[in-house]
Amino acid sequence: MEPVLSVSQNHHGNWLEAIRSRKAPVAPVDEGHLTNDLCVAALAASQAAPGRELKWNPEKEEFTVHSEANKILNW
Repeated sequence: MEPVLSVSQNHHGNWLEAIRSRKAPVAPVDEGHLTNDLCVAALAASQAAPGRELKWNPEKEEFTVHSEANKILNW
């Protein structure tokens, strides 16, 4: 069975409509949150520790031993 992918030309509008109608948005909220986490973590790591390997704790959504990178996560 092939997956069915929904398409939205306006994610913001789709999100507002989902709030009004209480129906699920095209992009699942939990997947959007995880995608955003990945992007923000990559930005924080590249700014705070370029070229260094950092460890990520997905439960706490923070780096395990890098306070500078964690500060960037909360700006």
